[in-house]
Amino acid sequence: MSVLFLTMLFQRGSARGQSVLMAVCKWLGTLAPTILFGVIFAFDIYVILLGIVCSVFDILYIVVLAKWKEGPLVHA
Repeated sequence: MSVLFLTMLFQRGSARGQSVLMAVCKWLGTLAPTILFGVIFAFDIYVILLGIVCSVFDILYIVVLAKWKEGPLVHA
């Protein structure tokens, strides 16, 4: 899902309908279950690794979206 948000941003060429706040909430929505089910309830390395990978793409999406809001990254 995290990769798809990045793909959507680049394919549409516009950040219309997307916000940095939404991106941060999406990341927190990934981070919370990762901590809860990967660390607190039981130590599960698979959940932790999957959460880390998703978090990397979520953070990348936040950074790219924030830069995009300043102005398009690709100039025609």
